[in-house]
Amino acid sequence: MERVLKEEINRLEYYLSILEPGSVETCYIGGGTPTVVPLEILYTFLEKIFRLLPNIPLEVTIEANPESLSLPFLELIQTFPINRLSVGIQTFQDKFLNNLHRISSGTINRKALELIHSYWKGNLNVDILYGFPGSTVQEAEKDKEEIAQFMPHHLSLYCLTPEPGTRYEQYLREGRLTPLSFTQEEAIRRFWHRWLKEEGYVHYEISNFSLPSYECRHNLRYWRLEPYLGIGPSAVSTLPGTEGRIIRMTEWRDVEQYGGSFSSTVSLEYLSPVTFLKDYFLMGLRPLQGIEEAEFSRIFSFPPEKIIPRTLEKYKKYFRFKNGYVFLNSSGRLIMNRILVDIFLEIDDISVPIPCAWPNS
Repeated sequence: MERVLKEEINRLEYYLSILEPGSVETCYIGGGTPTVVPLEILYTFLEKIFRLLPNIPLEVTIEANPESLSLPFLELIQTFPINRLSVGIQTFQDKFLNNLHRISSGTINRKALELIHSYWKGNLNVDILYGFPGSTVQEAEKDKEEIAQFMPHHLSLYCLTPEPGTRYEQYLREGRLTPLSFTQEEAIRRFWHRWLKEEGYVHYEISNFSLPSYECRHNLRYWRLEPYLGIGPSAVSTLPGTEGRIIRMTEWRDVEQYGGSFSSTVSLEYLSPVTFLKDYFLMGLRPLQGIEEAEFSRIFSFPPEKIIPRTLEKYKKYFRFKNGYVFLNSSGRLIMNRILVDIFLEIDDISVPIPCAWPNS
């Protein structure tokens, strides 16, 4: 663990020396479990991060797992300019946590939130999962009642999906678990959306809700496809290269082998304008505000309606144009994957070169 963290600091220093950013808007410390890092090692790691950054970012998030959260951890991170805590609660229902082979429990989750409520002074995000096999709206109501005692500034609401290689996917394939029907899943989703709206949360991205002005700045950078740097095993970066090229950089997945030479542990891909255009639609349609037409036109030289007229016509009852943005209405977001397939097919049919001026003209 200590070796990997030292290597991450080495790479951060190296990349910053090359990129020379004037400032950094956000920083996200996670992708693993910071709460299991020994405190003395975590302190050194955080101290070096903030020493290397050119400024104190507006938003600094650190992830935490309920089962390894502690008061000493909260006390330590508050000695640094970390102002956002993200906790993977998932659910308070033990049977669903057991099905996912999580070592947490409803009791552990509850105690973690009580500890945060008593000692954490910054913003709080809570991750909630729904769509468990056999789950009901009544069980979602029980999760809601637990969350309502703490009212986090931000809530990420994800539908459980079977990722290849996971036990959950294996159990579904073997028939040991039966997935929810679309009707059941939709009823639970609507329940959560209705309650969050009643409580004043802003639904600003397909899976994300926040109290006004507490949107996650870091994730907004992804959805707007602004340049970002990722460091650590499996981390991904999208950065501007020389001569207008766009670099997609992916770091080595294997933790044990992480830390070798850069050439052997980092893969580089130069994104074509076509690939980047597809990424732009893929990410840009996730926020409810949608894609800013002026910025899209600046990057690709044409507005969206000139790039995908066929798709816009086919799904015209789902697309909206307002205040300089193009976005999907609530019904369109439910079939966004289907719409994206048609967008990608139409882009593939474009016979002329696609210009791309990213990130600067």
